[in-house]
Amino acid sequence: MAVDTLIRLAPAKQFLLLQAATGAGKTVMASHIMQYYAGKWKFRCLFLAHKAILVRQALKRMQASFADADFNVDCLCASVQKPGVARERIIVASPQTLARRLDDLPRIDVVLIDECHRVPPKGQKSLYADVIEAVIAARPNARIIGITATPWRLGQPYIYGPSLKTGQECWWDSLDVHISIAELQAQGWLAPLTALSCAPEEDLLHLPVGASGDFREDALEATLLKPLHLGSAVKAVQQHAADRGHIAVFCVTIAHARTLADRFAAAGIPAAAIDSKAGNEANQAVLAAFARGSIRVLCSVGMLTEGWDCPQTDCLVLCRPTLSPALYVQMVGRGLRISEGKKDCLLLDLSCNVLRHGSPNAPRIRLGAGLGLEAFGLGAGSSDEVPERRCPFCDALLAEEAGLSCPQCQAPFFEFEEQGRAFQRINLAQLERSMRRGDEVRRLREEAEALERAREKARQEEQARRKAAHKASLINQGEPARARVCSHTNPEVYQIRNGPAAGAVALKFDILVEVPGVGRRNVQVILDPEGAMGRKSRTAYWALQDSRDFWKVCGQGTFPASRAGLVARWPMVRIPAELLIKQTSGGWIRILWKEPQQKSARKKTAQAAQKQD
Repeated sequence: MAVDTLIRLAPAKQFLLLQAATGAGKTVMASHIMQYYAGKWKFRCLFLAHKAILVRQALKRMQASFADADFNVDCLCASVQKPGVARERIIVASPQTLARRLDDLPRIDVVLIDECHRVPPKGQKSLYADVIEAVIAARPNARIIGITATPWRLGQPYIYGPSLKTGQECWWDSLDVHISIAELQAQGWLAPLTALSCAPEEDLLHLPVGASGDFREDALEATLLKPLHLGSAVKAVQQHAADRGHIAVFCVTIAHARTLADRFAAAGIPAAAIDSKAGNEANQAVLAAFARGSIRVLCSVGMLTEGWDCPQTDCLVLCRPTLSPALYVQMVGRGLRISEGKKDCLLLDLSCNVLRHGSPNAPRIRLGAGLGLEAFGLGAGSSDEVPERRCPFCDALLAEEAGLSCPQCQAPFFEFEEQGRAFQRINLAQLERSMRRGDEVRRLREEAEALERAREKARQEEQARRKAAHKASLINQGEPARARVCSHTNPEVYQIRNGPAAGAVALKFDILVEVPGVGRRNVQVILDPEGAMGRKSRTAYWALQDSRDFWKVCGQGTFPASRAGLVARWPMVRIPAELLIKQTSGGWIRILWKEPQQKSARKKTAQAAQKQD
């Protein structure tokens, strides 16, 4: 069904994406896709895998699938075999080796990328980008099919669609086929999962985050090598996994894996560790012993998370805290394959990953979201801190006393009885329902907030438009303008009728001016030589200052400090032939008797005043 859907969509889409849970048979599906294109259309197909173990698995599968074909299967991976010149219709390669041989690469029609969540967004330099761009340059209509169980990346978060950081662009625009863990469990192809978790110790709640977006490796190692955490892992297996025969333990570093394996062995539990420093031969011997059951506990860092299959694995121990939902799901997926006599897989979570990420069938994928552990009573910080608490499901801001459930999405909050020791069963189905309901509540809230932001933006834009239109209607857009004086009247006593200076008595006269391009305007001038308006209201002292500036420009001798004095000396007044006017936003035209200072001049004056102070 999945293969048929991808083949049906391929004529209309260049980039296709398949999400299939661990155990769904992604390599088998990739083989069927290549059989269709290579057999029916004679297309050349390229299968990319980033690890040697994945290349070996794919190469073995492709060689078996095309054993009767009239062509061979080429391999371009230096860690698997010495690469030559690839010319066959099926090529299995690693991006590391292929990127060095792009000039010799023949035209490719279909590219299948295993674990495609490792492909960075467009525009970021990577070996994958080099290969994809080279293939499309030679064959513009080439199809690129991504295959993964976890289509997410730290900080992205999805590798498809628009949900990226600003300035990033996905290679895939949508998820085309999704085969979930729950779907395969319902069909009997994956084992049920039983999850037990405990509240982590305080030092695991305040780990520093590195540049990768995950917890810093050095801080993880320093913390988890403490006897307390080593002992907790051994004790958890002794108490809750006594009946389990194949236990995989996920660690943070090689030193942590080896030390923890030694602690299990010291407790009488057959254990061993595999890592990149031990060599392939030694690691294969340990894996074979684990599959036989002679080694009961297998410790590793990253060698088990991708490309390793041991269906007998019936217990997983998470001693590796992570912020990566992809890594979390990859770890859990290692124990879900079915095997004869296997009733389920037991998950012992010592790192709070289950509460941090939710059900592995539908983990919490969110850009820039907090860990959400505070709502579970975890990660609250020291006693003198008051952290911001948010619902781990819908991200709603919670009151200091939030109760037992979220007031917005009604999701129940989980409480541990005894920190760091007592394991409690986590209802993954309920946790998934809470996550989905929380995501829906959060989506609706974000849509409402976005709508309100859009409305506010529209209001601001309309206000700015009206302001600009009003400004355009003013003389010289409200800036000072030169005007020719046509005539003026004599001053007369005038009582202010409204405003803060209402009731004050001043003088008033009119000046008729002509503004180029505008026409004639009548300007009313208020003179307040006695400061009567200022005594009514401090905001009206401008009238006294305007009167003084007027006299400096138009009068002679000392400034008359009374209405009667100004009227008596009016014959001595000489109004200039040209004045500077300014129309305010209210439409009132005033005369600027004093030339306005330039900004630079005002700045220099202010700086000089500060120096004097």
